[in-house]
Amino acid sequence: MMSRFLLKRIQVAIGIDVVLNNIFKTNFDKNVLLVYIIDPFIYSANFSVHQAFDQVRIIAKTFSDLGFNVDVIDYRSNKIKLKKQYNIVFDICIKNNPIYAKNIKSDTKRIVYFTGSESDFANSAELERIKDVKSRRGVELLPRRQAPLINSEVENCDLAIMIGNEYTFATYKDFHFKRTALVPNTGYDFSFVFDKDIKKATSFIYMGSVGSVHKGLDLLLEVFCELGAPYKLYVCGCYEREEDFVKEYYSELYNTDNIVSVGFVDIKSDKFKKLSEECAFTILPSCSEGCAGTITTCMSAGIIPICSRICGYDEDEVIILDDCQKQTIKQAVIDASDMSMADIEKKSREVVELTRKKYNTENYYIQMRKAIEKVL
Repeated sequence: MMSRFLLKRIQVAIGIDVVLNNIFKTNFDKNVLLVYIIDPFIYSANFSVHQAFDQVRIIAKTFSDLGFNVDVIDYRSNKIKLKKQYNIVFDICIKNNPIYAKNIKSDTKRIVYFTGSESDFANSAELERIKDVKSRRGVELLPRRQAPLINSEVENCDLAIMIGNEYTFATYKDFHFKRTALVPNTGYDFSFVFDKDIKKATSFIYMGSVGSVHKGLDLLLEVFCELGAPYKLYVCGCYEREEDFVKEYYSELYNTDNIVSVGFVDIKSDKFKKLSEECAFTILPSCSEGCAGTITTCMSAGIIPICSRICGYDEDEVIILDDCQKQTIKQAVIDASDMSMADIEKKSREVVELTRKKYNTENYYIQMRKAIEKVL
């Protein structure tokens, strides 16, 4: 058995082009190929930088529990050689001539897994946001989340699974799938204590990955700059990697009293714990998501979410923005801050309970297994 240390050395040496064969060392009669990411199986099981790390491990375990030997390759691999015939292929990026084309049989079941809105929809939405920034500020920022268009070959898959809700899945309305299923995103099991002496109704946290304009950070910076005190925004995420964005919004990010530029924050750190204890709300006016992971992260810590409908949550779960116009966002901030501390505590406890019932790894496993069983 090859050690995880050696696997890590292999990945460093040859990059993504490695096959992780039979990761559970089982001896079943059936094989599945998981085409997603390999890092979660190379690093320690306790190591996770994103919900996808936990989720891909759960997907693999689900197939193993269903009696399949599990092989894993990275979806970007293009030089590997596969030596088995597969009964099922679970693929996050369907292509016309996939690397496993010679390793599937006529009765092989193929499953496509979507983690975001349909790419043409998402690309167009981001470009509209870029145009909006140019019209407001006269600068054309770089789009950061342009994705390859979905291949029509997905319609030949036996099952399409999406992490999201009916609203976000509707962005795939032009595709005709044989079977479909939805699975929830996952949060975290944080310890939760509500302290009304620390919690502030006027403190908000933004958390977002790459693509600040796509996520609506530009709108939030402008809104909070205009609102001023007592409204406060903590900005967390990867925005500092986007030089053109930081240059344009430097004053808002670093020279505005009620905006705190935090940068990347480890969600398991004391820094995030302190932010979650103070901030009553998280806000994400994104233009395209599947089921935004930063929302479930914040909900796990009792932070009440305010987000666009395309973030993939239902109206009884979060505060939905009717649109992402600045005035709409501004009014949502004001209205949220006017909530009594008693109401904030009630809602805070409700979102924690929601993550523990729905947006957790146990339910993800249950829903993923139900989905996979549709093709068995």
